[in-house]
Amino acid sequence: MGGNSPPSPAAPSPLRNAASSTAWCDATGQPPPNDIPSWLREALHVARATMLEAVDRQHDIILQEIARKLEDSATRAYLPLPGQPAAPARSQSSDQTLYSARDYAEGHLPRTLSEANNRPEMSHISERAMKGTSSTKNSAFIAAIQRRGGRPSRLSGVLSRPAWHPGRWVSSTQFDVFFCLLILLNTLVMGLELQYDGLQRGYELGYPSFDSPASELWPHAEAAFAALDVMFGVAYLIEILVRIAGTKKHFFCDATNWFDTSLVMLWLADLSLSQHMPLDSGMVRTLRLARVLRLVRLMRTMQGFDALYIMTTAMYGSLVVLFWSFMLLLLVQTTIAFCLTQILGGFFHAVDVPVSQKIEIFQYFGTASRAMFTMFELTLANWTIVGRSLQENVSEYFAMFNVAYKLVVGFAAVGIINAVFMQETFKVASSDDNVMMRQKERDLRLHTKKMKTLFEAADESGDGVIDLDEFRKIFELEEIRTWLSAQDLPVSNPDLLFKLLDDGDGGLTAEELVKGVDRLKGSAKGMDLEAFVMEHRAFAREVFSRLDMSERGRGIAADAASARF
Repeated sequence: MGGNSPPSPAAPSPLRNAASSTAWCDATGQPPPNDIPSWLREALHVARATMLEAVDRQHDIILQEIARKLEDSATRAYLPLPGQPAAPARSQSSDQTLYSARDYAEGHLPRTLSEANNRPEMSHISERAMKGTSSTKNSAFIAAIQRRGGRPSRLSGVLSRPAWHPGRWVSSTQFDVFFCLLILLNTLVMGLELQYDGLQRGYELGYPSFDSPASELWPHAEAAFAALDVMFGVAYLIEILVRIAGTKKHFFCDATNWFDTSLVMLWLADLSLSQHMPLDSGMVRTLRLARVLRLVRLMRTMQGFDALYIMTTAMYGSLVVLFWSFMLLLLVQTTIAFCLTQILGGFFHAVDVPVSQKIEIFQYFGTASRAMFTMFELTLANWTIVGRSLQENVSEYFAMFNVAYKLVVGFAAVGIINAVFMQETFKVASSDDNVMMRQKERDLRLHTKKMKTLFEAADESGDGVIDLDEFRKIFELEEIRTWLSAQDLPVSNPDLLFKLLDDGDGGLTAEELVKGVDRLKGSAKGMDLEAFVMEHRAFAREVFSRLDMSERGRGIAADAASARF
């Protein structure tokens, strides 16, 4: 046809299968002359399947290696090395920290190849996980806790210290709790000592019902107070020495340590020089009361005191607003106080006014300092007493002034200041990182508690797994549907909800229910939408890549066919 000779009978058949095509290609190094599209499709399918299998196998190896390294790091943090004493038992908070690190790894490491393709940072994690010295393992474990918002500095700093080292004592919560309880006991003893002094003072003044001296009412109290004072002083001295031995130069970087040291030095001076140069021991004991503030600092770092942490954080962050509020009130009240003092100057020089009335008004507006204090009383205290004194002794027109001042300054201005102060306080509290973390943890605990209650109600068999029938049965209750709907969960289709919560094994565990409901409740989050868009784009790129490859295969086949014929 057209000058080309017909194919010889020995030419390869166009119905050659994929296996013979592949073998022919391996033997000759050239593509087979016939059935090129089928050969290309089969070759691409085999190559893609081989590549996916290898990548999935490597992906599973990486995940297992990272999980093993995290477990090993967590175990070494609490198991003693050979020749070292046993480490203290893990507390509940430590276990929660380790579980948080494990959950972080499980929630952030990709589980599928498509997810791994969209996570380029996994290559760096894999390289770090596969290197493997003990120091890098501990560093990776600590970094995982840091990403979860934990505070691993205490754990990482104590790992290399023996159990008897003072640094482990000082960094432990039990050490702080013990001395805070000691401070509370010291405060109680100080209150009893003040009560004893009050009994003696009332007897000396001849106050009614104080008929006996304190020594008769509380015998041997003075000796007991002196012994307890020495005991508390020695305990505080030991605390200072242990802290210096445990933290060394870092001890002097904390202002509270300087304050505690000065109190101990004053106590030692009072104890050693009391015979020759008596000091005011009452003042020294009073200064010890400032140690109670350490309780606030300790409770800020403990679970269960979130409200105290929010209040102290808000108070500290709103100092600027408090300062400017005070300056505004001071400016307004000082101006009005000076004006009233000038106006009432003629009243004090009037001849026909009784001296008793002048003295009464002088108590409130006689000097500039008295007038300023009176204006604070008019604004924030019982303003009617001052108002009636001005109305009765000076003029009835001051009644209108008092009412107008109370409405404008005492009600409107002070109300606005309170509103601004509260707004700034809430803003500071809501923007604090620790407050946000504690709020998130509290919401998570509440959500977990609710979901466990639902799980216990739905698991009628008691096997720890909810199947589809049990899930449907629990949704027959109107109270359950209303309760779940109030948590922004889709309750119209229980079967679909079960499939979304299930991981594919046909049953729901408590962990799956907690994590799945937390993921599904509410509307779609921005991160979910972004992940969907990324996966859609990746799928589109893969489809277009295959189409391009198919078009190139068709072109190769067409070129081969035209060259043959």
